[in-house]
Amino acid sequence: MFEERLKDPVAKALFQELTAQQENISIGKKATFLDLLNSKLIIVPDNLNFYYLKLLQAILSPSMSVEQKKYVKYSIADSQKSFTQEVYQASDIDLQSQTQPQQPILFAIGQKFMFQQFVVLLGGSKFLFNTYLEAIEFCFQVISIFKFKYIKKCENIWLFLQNFCFEAALKSKNSKVETFISDVNNLIETIS
Repeated sequence: MFEERLKDPVAKALFQELTAQQENISIGKKATFLDLLNSKLIIVPDNLNFYYLKLLQAILSPSMSVEQKKYVKYSIADSQKSFTQEVYQASDIDLQSQTQPQQPILFAIGQKFMFQQFVVLLGGSKFLFNTYLEAIEFCFQVISIFKFKYIKKCENIWLFLQNFCFEAALKSKNSKVETFISDVNNLIETIS
């Protein structure tokens, strides 16, 4: 599914690297993207969740936005960085860097393919999580409870998570996300 839909060369390279990394992980069987989706965010090694979601952002490329009366098209890298920022250690998180004080910002702490911890920065406070999925769920709950809008750069991945993983209806139409969810559901049905 990824191979067919990934157009971005950086994302394709990440997919190849992720595939190679999976060979080195002993999890009983090779976790695939469908394992992740079929079980609605199953627990596979957390770094795989991180990178699968990063690849999903390449498939659900960011939408355009109107800023100061101009159309702005965000890059896949913008979307990925807006969704989760990667830092080497917790002290690298700058509490002042939060541009939207009401919006949770997610950080993955550690080296590539070896993240040790996940932090959500919200209103100047740090919330620590041992798994990426717990941190995402916390962000989703905060956004939902306080009725925050998703950051435009990574709106499509949040809409996908909202509808597919957290099973919350979309409030507005998003054909890119809805089509992808439909394709995934059809694929899951075919292999079940």
